[in-house]
Amino acid sequence: TYSNNGDLIGVPRADTVYHGELDKSRLGLKAVPRVENYKGFIFANWDKDAIPLVDYLGADQLWYLDLAFEAPLGGLEVIGPTMKFRIKA
Repeated sequence: TYSNNGDLIGVPRADTVYHGELDKSRLGLKAVPRVENYKGFIFANWDKDAIPLVDYLGADQLWYLDLAFEAPLGGLEVIGPTMKFRIKA
């Protein structure tokens, strides 16, 4: 669990798993230097000098995002719980 300023304040079973030796003060969230919003979706980039997302993707790729995000039925509405995916890469 993280506080609203990014400090790590809770870890499940920390005393058991880490034997009370976990230094939470070193494991807070890091600020992402470049964050952009495209049609309500948030994209983060660790490279503060990266070109803007729309320039990087270009019109050909943005067309696919627009198709998914704007759908012909009048838009996209996100409901339900958060969906998370973890990919080993």
